[in-house]
Amino acid sequence: MPGIVRCHAKDCGELFITAAHIRSTIAELFAEGRPTKWLGTPEAEQERRRKHGEYHAERGEALRDLATRRFVLPPSPERVKTAADFGF
Repeated sequence: MPGIVRCHAKDCGELFITAAHIRSTIAELFAEGRPTKWLGTPEAEQERRRKHGEYHAERGEALRDLATRRFVLPPSPERVKTAADFGF
């Protein structure tokens, strides 16, 4: 779905609206003369995403990339190969 971002942390799946999508939706609704107060602001949604990322970081489920200021999932450990992988 355009404008929707999903958290990829294990067993989470929280949904967020992108700031660009909020702005474009507000512009469309405003042009049609429809109310927009129910939609919220891009800044409030950004703060909600930040707090959600910090929650995962505190639990050790995500890392904060200081260069981009984004939250990223830690790399998955490589699976150890067993004899079954080689056909035994």
